[in-house]
Amino acid sequence: MADADETGHHELVPLRMLNELVYCPRLFHFMHVQGLMLQSPETLEGTAQHQRVEARRNKSAASRASGEVATSTEAADGGDGGPPWAVPRELSFASQALGIVGRLDAVETDGGFLAPVEAKRGRAPDPGRSHAFEGIPLEAPAWPGDQVQLAGQMLLLEQAGYPVRQGSLYYRESRTRVDVLLTPALR
Repeated sequence: MADADETGHHELVPLRMLNELVYCPRLFHFMHVQGLMLQSPETLEGTAQHQRVEARRNKSAASRASGEVATSTEAADGGDGGPPWAVPRELSFASQALGIVGRLDAVETDGGFLAPVEAKRGRAPDPGRSHAFEGIPLEAPAWPGDQVQLAGQMLLLEQAGYPVRQGSLYYRESRTRVDVLLTPALR
């Protein structure tokens, strides 16, 4: 997985793998080291949700080209419980220094800062529940793997020269948005 190519660069780890590593290191090993990838109903639904977002993006681009305007319902949630932004602004980043690569679902501006927004298929955890990763407490009421994946996105933006102080997780099932600060502990 981390073999160097002929230029001496190492293979970059996709952002989604950070989430999977935090969730279950053993499953991560099976999937990404041994290559044993099985589709589950959850992964199939996640793929379908990303395809619906892509279809909306293409429809929005065509509508803008023809001068149409999205309805308030389409702008609010895409009509299917999708993320709450009218036009997803997906961006791809990679960093040899960080060793990671990935696509960001959306990037918003926040008072001169950029803020990635990552959409997740499930529900947000209960707000009163505390979370930690390897004994390090995490402040946001969001799943640890999701926070680490989002931190990777924030670090990729920083590495590319953009100012970042926080990002957001949007849980589709509960239609909950959770802001996550880029704290020293999360870094």
